[in-house]
Amino acid sequence: MSAAAWTRETPWRQGHVLPQEAMEALGLAFKPEEGHCCGVVVSHDCDIAQDNLEVEPHVEVIVGAAGVGKDGSYLYGRVPRTLHIEYSLDGAPTWIELVATRKTFVPKQELVKFVPDTRYCLLPRNRAVLRDWLAARYRRAAFDDAFERLMKDSKAVEQFSKVIGKKYGDIISAVYFDIDGGEPLDHSDGSPYQVAIVLSYPEGDEPDNAAMLAEKAAKELESALAARLFDAKSNRWNGIQILECYPVAEETFPVATAKTLSEWPLGYISHRDDPPQPQGYAR
Repeated sequence: MSAAAWTRETPWRQGHVLPQEAMEALGLAFKPEEGHCCGVVVSHDCDIAQDNLEVEPHVEVIVGAAGVGKDGSYLYGRVPRTLHIEYSLDGAPTWIELVATRKTFVPKQELVKFVPDTRYCLLPRNRAVLRDWLAARYRRAAFDDAFERLMKDSKAVEQFSKVIGKKYGDIISAVYFDIDGGEPLDHSDGSPYQVAIVLSYPEGDEPDNAAMLAEKAAKELESALAARLFDAKSNRWNGIQILECYPVAEETFPVATAKTLSEWPLGYISHRDDPPQPQGYAR
């Protein structure tokens, strides 16, 4: 009896979850510290559908952990290394943790033997989060060394984790910087970088409440950064001047404006409490 052939009518799509029998048969299972092991397909739908196996012989899968506790630091794809993404499991919300470095390649000739775990459903808006997170690892902005050093040495960078990641992680989806109006200015004379900060947030089902929380986040972040960067005694900013910090709803955030800004990666901070990655999660 010949094995089934991979066709363009394959049921597999980006975001689908592998059933446990596939995880075990493909040697992908590992023991996460919490939740249970699962595999999420991350290849683009067009690459998955390609039935010329000489051109596209594999499907990319990230081996993750399902049923984990939601961590606001890892929502909305704001951290390029780790994503917590919401699925529906048998109609109830659940969270899956994906780590970018746990990506592996599964031969289509092997995956064709299985069908997706239909108990899991990924809503379209969360599929967009998954796609953006996958792309962000390669397109994230680079900041010059002097700016990053100032942010780190002043401990200003830690305020993003405390205010945005831990306190308002459920509402703020991304942080954007406008540094020196986009001009490559020379600060070797000690003049401060001038930074405006934009916090984007989804309006969701309660836009008024979302706006209120985002405004609170902006005020608290601006205050926390000023405490680290502004010297009241000398009335001077130490290397970085915060011009303003304000929220903008994703629904009204112009794409053209976003392209002129630099997204500040909240994962820049080394998450010292991150557990080490389990070994042996892929073949």
